Amino acid sequence: CWDVSFPAVAQKLAQQGAEIIFLPIWGGIPTLVRARAIENQVYIVTSSYDIESGVFDWEGNLLVQATAESPVSVITLDLNHKKEWPWLGDFKSRIPREQPSRQAVVDAEEN
Repeated sequence: CWDVSFPAVAQKLAQQGAEIIFLPIWGGIPTLVRARAIENQVYIVTSSYDIESGVFDWEGNLLVQATAESPVSVITLDLNHKKEWPWLGDFKSRIPREQPSRQAVVDAEEN
């Protein structure tokens, strides 16, 4: 249930090349699901009892949602499509994938 609360999990998956992250959780915070999609520029598929079950795009938009009346949703995603942000261009390519460890940051601050 806490997986969405830890940004490092989604970040590591994105660093390893994930384009879609599946998040089967009991609960969670919908805003954090959107945040993980945006900050890593990946699709996130949720399956949950407490928050929206569906597919979120890299802007945090809920593209398709499963409901009690329609518990199965289907969507086709174009993984070759690149999002061009008006002020940043291809934002996904600009995300630093190799970040310094916490210890490296602490060491740099001490010196």
